[in-house]
Amino acid sequence: MKSYLRTGTIPGTSLPADRFGGVTGNDFIEKIFFVTDGIMLSQIREITGIDGTTLQNWLKRGWVPSPQKKTYSREHLARILLINMMRDTVELSRIVFLLGYFGGSGETLGECELYDIVCRVLSTVSVSGGSMGGLDDIITNETDAYANLSDDTRKRILLVVRIIVVSYYATTMKATADYMLSSLIGDGGAK
Repeated sequence: MKSYLRTGTIPGTSLPADRFGGVTGNDFIEKIFFVTDGIMLSQIREITGIDGTTLQNWLKRGWVPSPQKKTYSREHLARILLINMMRDTVELSRIVFLLGYFGGSGETLGECELYDIVCRVLSTVSVSGGSMGGLDDIITNETDAYANLSDDTRKRILLVVRIIVVSYYATTMKATADYMLSSLIGDGGAK
């Protein structure tokens, strides 16, 4: 089944992947930050398609750390992209718990690395026809580069990435169903 909302976009964004040469994950974030150490709220809105009020609410609630001198870092962007990937199917408070659980291992793997792993897993899963079979093996293969991680951290990564990937596909499937129903009704995608 074809997803009409997310096909061809960089995960967590509203940007077409071909606009950035098909890169995702850390490579995408590096392209965004190529000439600067920080980006502004307006750029976050453009990248994600999230309105400013929503982003301000996330800041106010502490779900996203406050920017430094009104600029957002790579880690800010990665966190926002991860939240955006799941927010249609998982409550925001649960997403924040999940990201805190990921960071609770005490090791130095950040949310940029998490986003990169998720994007690499999504790329591999979509190449294999979108089947969720073998997901744990794919995640394990994509995290092999982090050889010095403890077993506890590896278990956390496996669980967190699995939840994010399943949530992302659930979001995609929901958007596909909404699109198909809107086409049937003839309302052009209105909600």
